[in-house]
Amino acid sequence: MSAQGMTLTVLVTQLVRAYAADTAPEGEGCDIAAGLIGPNVSDWLRDVAAAVAAPVAPAASTPSKEVLTDAIAAGLRDTYHCTRVWSAWGVGTMSEDDFSPVDESDTPAELADAVLALFASAPPNVPPGWAMVPLLPTHAMLKAAVPEEVSIVYGASAMADARAHYAAMLAAAPKAQT
Repeated sequence: MSAQGMTLTVLVTQLVRAYAADTAPEGEGCDIAAGLIGPNVSDWLRDVAAAVAAPVAPAASTPSKEVLTDAIAAGLRDTYHCTRVWSAWGVGTMSEDDFSPVDESDTPAELADAVLALFASAPPNVPPGWAMVPLLPTHAMLKAAVPEEVSIVYGASAMADARAHYAAMLAAAPKAQT
């Protein structure tokens, strides 16, 4: 599994646990469609926002809505929305018809929208005077570092030297304050 897939799996697992805690009979409720987010989902969203805003190595990419929705739906499989108020349970009038599968509802897509909004609203934390650069130089960076006449004479050796110098500069660069 890729690092992005593992991250997505962890996020979905945490979200499913928070959602289940909010929608449990003893929970405080959670109706994403109505904009009512329970305290556990709210805490999870705050944790994700804090993690997204933290200075870390950039992620490969943000997952698509479809991939994220499918992952959330898979995590919510075998969970159900209760279509009646919880107090009806004590009256004894509830039946299987009063529950609908969460993974077949709009909830996974609504949760995916909330997660994608967090990704979109959290720019990388780059302090003033700093620049985010790739860990490995791109071909264009190497061409800019090695003049053409040097490249013609020394070829691959010049590019290898440029790579080594780039790695040395990154290793010697001061670390951002966190």
